Amino acid sequence: MYRFIALSWDPENRAAAQRSESMGDTLRTSDWTPVLSSSGLLLFHTGYDDGLFQAYPLNAQSAVLGRLFKLSAKVLQLNGNESDALLANNGETLLRQYWGSYIAFFSNEEQQRLNVLRSPSGEIPCFYTCQHGITLYFSDMEDCAQFEDFDFSVNWTQIEDYLIYPGRNLPTTGLAEVRRLLPGHRVSMHKGQITEVIDLWNPVSIALQPPITCAEEAQEALRQTTIDCVAAWASCAEGVLLDLSGGLDSSIVLGCLQNEANATPCFAATYYSDFTDSDERLYARAACDFAGADLIEKHVQPMDLDIDALLNSRITADPKDFHFPSSVVSFQAELARQHKCNLLMTGNGGDEVFQNTDAPYALIDHCLRPHSERKLFRTLFDTARLSKQSLYSTFLFLCRHYYLKHRIDLLSKIYPTDRFPMVNPALQASPILQSSWALLAEEQVLPPAKSMHLFFMDTPRVEATTNTITRIDPLLSQPIIELCLRIPSDLMLANGKKRGLARRAFIADVAPEILARESKGSAGGFDDSKYQKNSQLIRSYLLDGILVERGLLQRSPLENALLPDGDRSSMYINFGMFHCYLSLELWLRSWLSRTGLGGGT
Repeated sequence: MYRFIALSWDPENRAAAQRSESMGDTLRTSDWTPVLSSSGLLLFHTGYDDGLFQAYPLNAQSAVLGRLFKLSAKVLQLNGNESDALLANNGETLLRQYWGSYIAFFSNEEQQRLNVLRSPSGEIPCFYTCQHGITLYFSDMEDCAQFEDFDFSVNWTQIEDYLIYPGRNLPTTGLAEVRRLLPGHRVSMHKGQITEVIDLWNPVSIALQPPITCAEEAQEALRQTTIDCVAAWASCAEGVLLDLSGGLDSSIVLGCLQNEANATPCFAATYYSDFTDSDERLYARAACDFAGADLIEKHVQPMDLDIDALLNSRITADPKDFHFPSSVVSFQAELARQHKCNLLMTGNGGDEVFQNTDAPYALIDHCLRPHSERKLFRTLFDTARLSKQSLYSTFLFLCRHYYLKHRIDLLSKIYPTDRFPMVNPALQASPILQSSWALLAEEQVLPPAKSMHLFFMDTPRVEATTNTITRIDPLLSQPIIELCLRIPSDLMLANGKKRGLARRAFIADVAPEILARESKGSAGGFDDSKYQKNSQLIRSYLLDGILVERGLLQRSPLENALLPDGDRSSMYINFGMFHCYLSLELWLRSWLSRTGLGGGT
């Protein structure tokens, strides 16, 4: 697993300088490799042996960590002119002319300034904490916690937000002293002090650029851009292991891996249980048969929860979800070793990027564009088909929200009032939406469907700390995101189908039965069985836990829902939700049990 640590301080602060040098000495004696060492900045990295990520030195004071691409070609090194261009504007050229997964450090020792930029893809996590005159940047909380004089406390405001909408991309974390540098954001420092944090890569500006309104052009661009991004990532690997669900998105990635643009060996693996709603082998086999790829199948069973192991697992800055079976992680590592794969790919992000929605808002977006009357009836028909409403009801929706200008309350669709029946109602009154992308749904800077598209595209990047094989979600690559932001939603939902444009674009790469499929697999049966197997344990930890004690969860409805024959009539109450709450409960217990950890804010 690739990781980094950087220490920044004011060179005139002698105490901070001495402490930083001592911390640097500790890192040098372990498996950390120095990248930069200058007055006011130390930068280290580790876990680069697999060749996927590397350091790109720009000069003696600045470097880029990660993997850079220019168009579809990987960048092995930067020449002097390229380095100078990147240094000239502290990352703006990097965003315009390159893409990939990276953390960039632009330091000017003479001016005592430092700028840190995280790539829009956000594959490499980046957190920071400011204590003792030192700002510590890091990718893994476990590495930060090794410095015993750095103190941390629970951020209860963030915990409340997590109960309402877990996993949003927020600048805050579950720890009051730790912040997250969001994808595409840059933090600037002067003399060891943070002066500003800005979104240098602004998805709104991209979405407001002239749209690609030609369906054929959009379709071809989507296919070619996706093929290029998948091939670019694969070119960095010795072998690729694909997590194949049998759904559309992972099948698209498989089709791209099997394209002639990619020469890296690929192996697909799918996981199934004894429950019909989570057995996707029929579709996974169809995907591999069509693409000419081999498929490895793994049977997964619900297991007993090892609470002690979960409480003592690798620590994180945010609550971690242990819902993914540990047996799958071990199996992936073994498969990777057997087949000499050093990269794990998934179809994660496809729902959000390709617009997997049945909401009718694209009809409004279409009407807001010039000359919309030319294809109005076709769009009206497609919208009715998409939302499974009659033409009459769809026309009334158009009249109300376009002709009569009635405002669409997007947030009420995202946060329905009955979604969290077990959470304290006081927390549900005004959800905390700190993400700049999320606020768009409220401000409606963009047309409603594109605003919703942008909101859900702000999907949490997987900040994994337990995988022994590097994971990349190629569908969340910057070129794909930027392209989809410029394609109108009514084109993204072509033919009145969720992810309609993607279905048309990859007709030569994906099995017909998967392109025609509109249902998705579910882990409901697996979750149910997992709950039944661990019900007493889950009940005891939740009902007598910190969340109930602090009044964040309501004991009575929670207790009723946890009964074998309890009331789970709300569509939002499911066993996956209980695992989410249990993950949060165990994360809190783990942190609060640490010596010297206060109650937080």
